[in-house]
Amino acid sequence: MKLVVFGWLSAFLSLSLACTGETASGPGAGPDGDEPGKDGNADGPASTCRVKDEVLVPARVYRLSAQQWVNTVEAATGHRPDPSRLPEDGAETTGYSIFDNVAAALVVQERHVSAYHELALEAAERLVASREKGADCIVSQKPGKDCVDGFLGDVGKKFFRRPLGDDERARFAGYFGVNAQKWGGKTAARLTAAVMMQAPQFIFRTELGDGSVSEGRIRMTDHEVASALSYGLTDRPPDELLLEAASAGKLGDRGELRAQARRLLDGKDGRTKLADFFQQLVGVKDIATVARDKAVFPDFVEGITKSMADETSTFVQKVLFDAEGSLTDLFTADYSFVDAKLAKIYGVTGNGFEKVSLPPERMGLLSQPGVLASSSHPAMTSPAMRGVRTMQKFLCMAIPTPPAGAADQASGKIFSNDPKATQREHWDFARANKEASGCVACHAAFWSYGLGFEQFDPIGRHRPTEFGKTIDTSVVLEAGTSADGEYPNTMAMVAKILETREGRECFTMQIGSYVAGREIDPTDGACEVEYLANKLQDSGYRVQDLLLDIVQLDSFRDRWVKP
Repeated sequence: MKLVVFGWLSAFLSLSLACTGETASGPGAGPDGDEPGKDGNADGPASTCRVKDEVLVPARVYRLSAQQWVNTVEAATGHRPDPSRLPEDGAETTGYSIFDNVAAALVVQERHVSAYHELALEAAERLVASREKGADCIVSQKPGKDCVDGFLGDVGKKFFRRPLGDDERARFAGYFGVNAQKWGGKTAARLTAAVMMQAPQFIFRTELGDGSVSEGRIRMTDHEVASALSYGLTDRPPDELLLEAASAGKLGDRGELRAQARRLLDGKDGRTKLADFFQQLVGVKDIATVARDKAVFPDFVEGITKSMADETSTFVQKVLFDAEGSLTDLFTADYSFVDAKLAKIYGVTGNGFEKVSLPPERMGLLSQPGVLASSSHPAMTSPAMRGVRTMQKFLCMAIPTPPAGAADQASGKIFSNDPKATQREHWDFARANKEASGCVACHAAFWSYGLGFEQFDPIGRHRPTEFGKTIDTSVVLEAGTSADGEYPNTMAMVAKILETREGRECFTMQIGSYVAGREIDPTDGACEVEYLANKLQDSGYRVQDLLLDIVQLDSFRDRWVKP
């Protein structure tokens, strides 16, 4: 039996092959107006910020990520598709932030269409089977109109994260009726559910408002806000409580929005989502692709990369939620949570991700093996990779794209021919080599910060010496920031950066970009970023409080449109 997809669906998906995910382009600013957050029952930015200084995202149609699509199918049908059967989203690098939920990169390609089709049919079959077990009227040979309306209303709200419109209800009811006449209610229910899971309303979420435009901006509908909040904080569709609040028009109230956000953050999915942000921030999210020669690194055993990723996730959740810790604690903690595999790398005793005290050479998130291994080459460390990550993630400095053939040019210019030269000796060689002046001019912006991690080898083990030489991890920050100065290593440098205005604002832009699905331009919305960074400091660097402050801003609920 062939599943027929509506013509409007095929056309929509074909159009989406070239869709960027945003419906307008240009600076993220509207006209001058009242202070952001002035309306409503909670305080907005206590500054002179005007609307033109907001971090306003363009109105857009935003594809669900692979994780979000799977979670939505599971929430609606009770069946969890295999995520590996969907194309990977991949991280989008546009400057200083690198996350896998950038709206502009989440397009629909032909490989998505075929995967959606197969997985939707399987999920629909499971859904109908569960209805059949419950003696639902929809599986009868000729279900009545009230039964069909009830079925469509129930699954439609779960699939589209809002009640069906009259036109949608009529269209799906017609499709159901045609198939029920041929095959009976059970098959019609399965086909209709499968089609709905492939519809644009399921695959995408909109941020378009109700069509009303005021001074170049729109306010999202309550159901759009519910989806933005839930997917942004949990990667899952709005639950029943959030949908009820949206249907009652309560999400325009800042107090209600904050309460709903707090409830989501404190749940299991909120904890996991925040941990995912930090995994991506420090580069652990894709650690599974890292491989090492086990003859050279015998401690890099089977399953170690999963342990590395799990350590970061467990650590973030334990520190921020269970211990009610802060951003500062994440980067200065003298403990972590390790299993037996990681314990060997750490040189400690541990099992089952229990809490262990760190050796004195380690400190916080950046000393975790997964962070260090993901920024190394297979057989050697990479000051360049580690330094670039430091500058991008903690100072929000974009690094120029290397010129073509840069890697081939490095040999003999940046790297000496001495097989027993340390990375610092390679760097000293490069700076003294006149032929490397072009390379050094760029690498000077980040290489030295990577040298501050040299006490850790390519799998994150501590090594005080290399080739019999004591490793020098000292680093001097010269970036024009209030944290400029000399540090014993890069971990200490980053911890200090986060205490400064520049570090707070960079972190605010990173997590704001992750929630918005769009990199925040540091030249746009500077005043709002400053306001949020100050709120972060005032809260004692509570990351969850920063997220609650973000979702209360007008810029979370409003979008701008091109005149």
